[in-house]
Amino acid sequence: MLKLIACCALTLLSVSIYANTNLDGREFYAPDYFARYGPQNAEDMVSQVPGFTLANRDGSNSQRGLGQGLGNLLINGKRPSTKDDGPVALLERIPANQVLRIEVLNEGSAELSGQSGKIVNVIAAEPKALSTTWKYEYHALEDGFDTPKFDISMTGKMGTAAFTAGIDWSGDQFPQWGRERLYTPLNTVFELRDEKSNYFTRATTANFSLAWDTDDLTANVSLLITQDKSTYEESSDRFSAGVNGSIGAQTSTVDYKNIEDEFSYELGGDYTQSLGEGQLKIIGLLRRSSNEDHATFTDLPTIDNHYFYQSFSKPRESENILRAVYSFEPFDGHNFELAGELVENTLETHSTYFEDIGEGFTPLILDGSDTDVSEERAEMSLQYSRALSERLSIQASLGSEYSQISVEGDENRSESFVRPKGFLALSWTQNKNLRIRTRLERSVGQLDFYDFASSNNANDGTALGGNTALVPEQTWRAELSFEQQLGLGNSVTFTVFGERVDDFITYVPMSDGGEGKGNLEYLDSTGIDLTATFNTENWGITGGKLDLVAEIHSDEFEDPLTGNTLEYRRNGYRPEYYQLSFRQDLPRTPWAWGVVLEERSGNITYRRNSLRDQDHSGLQAHRIFIEHKDLWGMVAKFEVEDLFGFTYENDRTFFTGDRGDEIQRREVNKRHSPWVARMSISGSF
Repeated sequence: MLKLIACCALTLLSVSIYANTNLDGREFYAPDYFARYGPQNAEDMVSQVPGFTLANRDGSNSQRGLGQGLGNLLINGKRPSTKDDGPVALLERIPANQVLRIEVLNEGSAELSGQSGKIVNVIAAEPKALSTTWKYEYHALEDGFDTPKFDISMTGKMGTAAFTAGIDWSGDQFPQWGRERLYTPLNTVFELRDEKSNYFTRATTANFSLAWDTDDLTANVSLLITQDKSTYEESSDRFSAGVNGSIGAQTSTVDYKNIEDEFSYELGGDYTQSLGEGQLKIIGLLRRSSNEDHATFTDLPTIDNHYFYQSFSKPRESENILRAVYSFEPFDGHNFELAGELVENTLETHSTYFEDIGEGFTPLILDGSDTDVSEERAEMSLQYSRALSERLSIQASLGSEYSQISVEGDENRSESFVRPKGFLALSWTQNKNLRIRTRLERSVGQLDFYDFASSNNANDGTALGGNTALVPEQTWRAELSFEQQLGLGNSVTFTVFGERVDDFITYVPMSDGGEGKGNLEYLDSTGIDLTATFNTENWGITGGKLDLVAEIHSDEFEDPLTGNTLEYRRNGYRPEYYQLSFRQDLPRTPWAWGVVLEERSGNITYRRNSLRDQDHSGLQAHRIFIEHKDLWGMVAKFEVEDLFGFTYENDRTFFTGDRGDEIQRREVNKRHSPWVARMSISGSF
């Protein structure tokens, strides 16, 4: 299906009528363009921009520092000085009646100088009076589970500053149930398990921000505080297998529970002023996170002694960033940006483990579970951009970073590195309808410091050794994009890319016979991305819009155990992924309806002594909704997801020794995930 879609997209690159554009390649969307959708806030509007998808929708706190820009969103021409606060949340706090217009920047922006694709710039008026947006949601699930949500946000003036303040109460549940069968190497069932699990979250988030934009002062400051509690529970009644795989006598009852309670806050701000012939911007960010994690595992066999297990962990994380950017134009049309960034990241992990095999709890010693990791980094870069002709423009950046990684624990380490980074990007405007981009980039990834510490998972039956010798991944990426405007709100963007990830991080065997995260020589990736929007007026469906996001990719690395080439599943997705969304706003009525189809899940996990294949039957997700856009001035929406439920399929093979040796057993299960009904009502005043 995706190959057919891709071929159709390439065919469409030969026709077009471009709209909503000016001479510098910006697309303009006035509030009237979005009126038919009944928007309550800026996110309702940005989500309907043709051919555009927000990057890092829920935040990007795993990205390395701030760099030359996070995501592809500007608000009043400025990048948000935050990592934890995602673009969706930021946009939901801007009332729709304050949005003056939405711009799509096709030639980049000095605020997000590291981005060469489409950037959305939301131009909002300064609030003159107190304005409030709110939303209430209620989720009802099969078998009686339910979850309420509520958020409210206010904007207004405090002296010369505009302020935004809000609070968000959220939560969700993901129950599953089903049967697992265990097979001998001869494919005979020897055990059956009736299993139930549920993962549920509850979070409270408060935000407050101030913004000054006067002749004398341009500055922003923001605070985000989050309290997040998540619980995972799983129970398993285990039986011997009877004749032809039927249920026999019960052999044990196993229960597992993990509670994670996290408190975090982020304080960010920026200040901009003219300096000499250019402009200086200083950005500061401080992030702190503390976590309490408690896990219990009990195995109560009908015969023999019980087994009890407990673990306690209290990790602490911090990040401090100071970034300065000086932009200047020494000659007409020649734009430079000199940037420097200082970053400090730390993680302190302190974990204890206990087990009881019938004689009371005793400590379980796990070497490397108490580890303190820190990285101090300094980065400098110089970027140059200019128009080489009326149709061709160039962006180039050259930079380098110095970092020092220090580890304290069972194994101490202190090591420093110097790594180059940068990019070269060209943009060719073939005509007012077709733009071709190419980009070559070298980037450095952010380490997950938790991989430095050892950990144990009694429920999964796995242990990971800490690896204090980890280094960040470094990626070379080349891409070629075609952006075609087809008129009347229709657009297609088609991107071909290739990547070489040096020092690729994945599970590797360790010298003590265990396993943990380690660096391999490289990972090779190639793929095609497709984003398209089609107005269905031409197909006779008035008020309709079809959005498609699709990807086909191939990711391969060399197996550290066998030397064979293995397939890597990026983000746990299948090599083919798509999301197809249709929405119709019924003419001359306040009603709208739509459907979303999505297919992406399907992971493969390679461990030292096991292989896990996670898949599902049918579509991964389908959603059907109906919406009333003017219910006494509010928007009411009813949505059903996975109307007939959803089934996960898991197949896990264990080996007598390393993976590839003789098979010891297989665990195969199917877990049903219920349908979800969502009801929401939102408004502003």
